[in-house]
Amino acid sequence: MKDTMPGCEGMLKLLALLPAPTRAQMVAMYRETLTSQLRSLQTAFEGFPGEELAPLVHKLAGSAAMMQDPDLSVPARAMERALRSGDGETAASHWPEVRAAAARTLVALEPF
Repeated sequence: MKDTMPGCEGMLKLLALLPAPTRAQMVAMYRETLTSQLRSLQTAFEGFPGEELAPLVHKLAGSAAMMQDPDLSVPARAMERALRSGDGETAASHWPEVRAAAARTLVALEPF
């Protein structure tokens, strides 16, 4: 387990508490959900107005929060707030941080 992955400590601690079969199932679900949500966001980012993109970002932030992954949930929530307030420029400025945090999360999940 990569317990030194910055920002992923809470998620890794949570996963370590679970029995191996449950942990494997949770990791598989989160990895699949995260990958799917990122793909949807990447596809939608330039094509949808903020009010349509906000629910997609909300789902991503919620998934990350449920997995104790603040490294991802915090910038995703910031992006969601910007989208809901109509500030597309600020929302777009959070997108690279969201993608980088998601990439770190996926790396942290590799050992599972």
